Amino acid sequence: MEILLSREQSSMASTWTEMIGFFQEKSDDWVLGNCGHEIIGSIYDLLTEEQLHADDGFQIPEEINGVKVHGIEDGEYLESEEIIFYDDTVRFNRETFQKAIDYFEMYDWNKHPEYEIALNKLRSSVFS
Repeated sequence: MEILLSREQSSMASTWTEMIGFFQEKSDDWVLGNCGHEIIGSIYDLLTEEQLHADDGFQIPEEINGVKVHGIEDGEYLESEEIIFYDDTVRFNRETFQKAIDYFEMYDWNKHPEYEIALNKLRSSVFS
């Protein structure tokens, strides 16, 4: 999967990084969708007391249960390096490229300052 854009999202209770990415599914078919790093679990369930209360903050291991740790999200959740789609995706091809543009707009990615660069990168990949 190739990431086109990322942004910080928040609600009253949490914050997270959301991305939009795409990949080629078949020779002429593409998939686009909102995505992020897969959550491994809560630091309170996965870290030892020593790791939770280290002198310089949390002591995050490089790996947990054989899964590489990318980082911590929302101050509590460990993320893996694997990127997964969050919600509905859109499938499109050269003839239906407008579906991808509509998807960007439906999730307000068209308001991102680097939207035009991302759209051109996607267009270039699909039409090359």
